[in-house]
Amino acid sequence: MTERILTPEFYVAGAALAWSIYETFERRRISRILRTITTTYAGNIAQIYQKGRWGWLNARNAHEAATKIADSLEKNQAQKFISDAIGDTSAVQNMASNMFNDLLGFQEAAFNTRNVSHPQAHELDLIKNELDRQNKTPKKKKFQLFRRSTEA
Repeated sequence: MTERILTPEFYVAGAALAWSIYETFERRRISRILRTITTTYAGNIAQIYQKGRWGWLNARNAHEAATKIADSLEKNQAQKFISDAIGDTSAVQNMASNMFNDLLGFQEAAFNTRNVSHPQAHELDLIKNELDRQNKTPKKKKFQLFRRSTEA
């Protein structure tokens, strides 16, 4: 009866195989995580942009209303604060737009896609503009409790 002796080369080869399998699965897992981050965070940033847009519109409307008030020290102070609010909300919009495009640029470089995932995608201007650029339309999510059978 011959004895099998496991040589060190066998252990090294087994360890190398195990390590390559681990690295492959780890790379796939990290890739899935990064893809999820770049698609969902872009949607959240689009929502921040939208909130900034609404804030800018509200501040603009407040400014128009304040111009109709008779001249006074309080009117001047209110107009100053409203002007500051308009500038701040414009800055928020610009920063959110840049972050949105940066994330989509990273996603395109890493995965060759420019996808955005958000439950309110059909309401957010940045996502609508991106989908228009890609000639796509946002999909409304349909919630069903039970699957309907199409068979008669």
